[in-house]
Amino acid sequence: MAGAPLRVGLLSGEKILPFVVAERAGLLARGGVELSIADSAARRDADLLAGRLDIVLMNLVGVLVLSLTGTRVTVLTVLAPDPGPQGMFQLLARAAPVPSPARVGYSRHTIADYSASVLLPRAGLVRARQHLVDVPDLVRRGRDLVAGALDLAILPAPIGDWCRERHAVLLADDRDLAPPPPTLCMLTRRLAERRVQVGAFLDAYAEAVRLTNAEPERAAGRLADWGVPVGRTWRSPLFAERAAPTVDAVERTLAWCREIGLPGGSTPSAALPTPTAALRAITLPSTGATV
Repeated sequence: MAGAPLRVGLLSGEKILPFVVAERAGLLARGGVELSIADSAARRDADLLAGRLDIVLMNLVGVLVLSLTGTRVTVLTVLAPDPGPQGMFQLLARAAPVPSPARVGYSRHTIADYSASVLLPRAGLVRARQHLVDVPDLVRRGRDLVAGALDLAILPAPIGDWCRERHAVLLADDRDLAPPPPTLCMLTRRLAERRVQVGAFLDAYAEAVRLTNAEPERAAGRLADWGVPVGRTWRSPLFAERAAPTVDAVERTLAWCREIGLPGGSTPSAALPTPTAALRAITLPSTGATV
């Protein structure tokens, strides 16, 4: 087990940028790391639970949903504590005016679901009155919006910026809202088995972050080379070398869990833990930021 490659699962988007840099710099091969890009959060989660992935890129929303429904997950680091110049997620319309009800592309029980609850009211829209369409694949969601198969879509940068260059209309974003952050996480039981390799991986990741942050002008080209749609106005967020989630971020996500309920209804809202207890359950026992 100790000598097996460390398998890291990602979703397409701007947050894969440090991994692109790490791959090009040879940092991952040196540490015995294999990358894979999942086409949806559901596929990523299934591969994590089945043991086909060791570490995954998962927003704090997904981490808490798994934790609250009985799967112990540990956050290794937060990738970017701040949402970036364009915000983390955008609510985009194919055209104005928006029909009622509108077909809204999102991904159920993920950060896109959380963002729908936050951004639709910002645009004067009632979530319960819209037709929510589960489109887990981020790139497909953007292309469906541009093609007119969706009226609205919740999309991250830089895919949202790519859609805007194809005449999509920005209705709302989360630049001023401190949305739940993206993280690198793994099943807690597997962390105990792979601790040494995980420590080496995090050191390599931190080095990749330093290289990434030092050359923001190369970010768009690097993502485009990996097939990520990138708009000309997109600017890279500032990545963190190592950081832990905050109590405030956990508290906001728990409030959303109370609002929409959890998958399968397995945890009633009255049984949700305090933010401090929930944070303790998903972070490392020392500083929450080191292995």
